[in-house]
Amino acid sequence: SAGEKITSEYIVAARSIAKSGGVKDWVPFAQLCLVRPESEYDNAHDVVQAAVSSYCRELSSIAAFGAPVFATLARSDLQYSIEPIQSFQKFVYDTVIEGVTEQDMTKKVARETL
Repeated sequence: SAGEKITSEYIVAARSIAKSGGVKDWVPFAQLCLVRPESEYDNAHDVVQAAVSSYCRELSSIAAFGAPVFATLARSDLQYSIEPIQSFQKFVYDTVIEGVTEQDMTKKVARETL
């Protein structure tokens, strides 16, 4: 039906793009839940990007609350990444935090990939 909605959940991470100081590695700090019309299924990337752009002030504040080092940076010096929650759970949380699966990738390789 035309009124059907899709709900998607994402993990938002930030890092500093300033030439000096800040955090150079991605730091997850928020969960974003988006509800959109089913007709927008194919342009999920655009919808997520618009949400981050619309809420960059709030996201900056949340990042600073969770990791005070972000409070020392201008909002324009923050870069955001958005990852579907299932992907974050599988590749970051379960693997790195919980150690559920063995890591095939060393930290050095992971940094090069990022």
